[in-house]
Amino acid sequence: MKNAVLVTIFAATLDFIGKFKDQLNERQTGLLDYLKTHESIKSREYARLFEIKGRQARVDLSKLVDMELIIKEGRARQAIYKLNSAVSSKMRIECLK
Repeated sequence: MKNAVLVTIFAATLDFIGKFKDQLNERQTGLLDYLKTHESIKSREYARLFEIKGRQARVDLSKLVDMELIIKEGRARQAIYKLNSAVSSKMRIECLK
């Protein structure tokens, strides 16, 4: 039964993020998938992962922060980005609707 709950939450996650899909580019969607299995990422890692310049990585990440899908911890080169735990709560609410 516990696995069924996890599957339901995962499905709700996809539905919740799907509401923003038309506002996200392929890299940003890929990052959200990446953060489901990784605790965090730095902008330099994001740039390397998606083969883009550092400036574009910061633009992409800033948009996700502005949309409150991810959170930024730290400043400048030390900053890390994580999936917003509040988003996880919203995903669970979507699951119950």
